[in-house]
Amino acid sequence: IVGGNEVTPHAYPWQVGLFIDDMYFCGGSISVTLTGWGKP
Repeated sequence: IVGGNEVTPHAYPWQVGLFIDDMYFCGGSISVTLTGWGKP
């Protein structure tokens, strides 16, 4: 679920969800700062 809407699996590969004993525990996202010509 992103923004309150169910999405297709793998539609947002930078989003993560952590599960413990099959229960949702926490979530996050991967980010990178781009500099110069779009290189990290």
